[in-house]
Amino acid sequence: MRIESPSFFTLTCLAGLAAAVVFVGFPDLDLAVADLFYFGKRHFLADPSLLGNVMRQSFRLLFLFAVLVALFGLGLSVATGRKLFGFGFPHWLAVVLTLFIGPGLIANVIFKDNWGRARPFYVEQFGGPQKFTPALKHSDQCARNCSFVSGEASSIYAVFFAFAFLIRRRRREIFIAGLAIGTLAGLLRIASGSHFLSDVIFAGVFMGLAVRGAFALVFEMSPVTFAEGGKLHCLLHQGVTAASAQVAEARRQLLGGGQRIAGRLAASLML
Repeated sequence: MRIESPSFFTLTCLAGLAAAVVFVGFPDLDLAVADLFYFGKRHFLADPSLLGNVMRQSFRLLFLFAVLVALFGLGLSVATGRKLFGFGFPHWLAVVLTLFIGPGLIANVIFKDNWGRARPFYVEQFGGPQKFTPALKHSDQCARNCSFVSGEASSIYAVFFAFAFLIRRRRREIFIAGLAIGTLAGLLRIASGSHFLSDVIFAGVFMGLAVRGAFALVFEMSPVTFAEGGKLHCLLHQGVTAASAQVAEARRQLLGGGQRIAGRLAASLML
């Protein structure tokens, strides 16, 4: 499989650069957009909202489903060598790496738990105690699970971007759908006072870089290592085979021991 879209990396970098110029040059843009959904007295349009909660749960289930499918496809290829939906070990490995590195590592560990940007609901402009922090500026206004970047938007962007790279024939359609649905997830969070506009936009930028990096690692940088039947595949297969053999042996010994105990118990009852 060839990743034929160096332009994707270029466009993602350009989008990130443009967003940085806009939000660094006009930091109050985040406040202006958030204010569109603010009704006063610390009340935002979608907080609370039954429809919003249903949509949030739907986005979470979509991400969970994608993770389970990717892990199943990866496990199937390692254990049996079979393909899921026509995709083998390197394809599912790239998807798993994207979902782990993107929403998991970049969005949540690196940024949300360390960047310190307070959410709109908590800043002074909307009745909260914390100070507003412009995009891309590190702060101390939040300890963890902070505003920058949007975790839910990141998860949706990552899923659709990864499958867009996976399914080449529908790459454009899946990518556009990912942009639309990921942005919708982000807008829902903006409307509830949980994120700024820049949190959503940079989530898309970082997830684009994550998926491009994961697929480039697997298919371009180390194709021999990650290929079907390559070093990593064989190593994992050997590990699974050895573990399966140990489990089977333990099960055999357990059943044998149980049968012996049952036999002795039956014999003692007959005396």
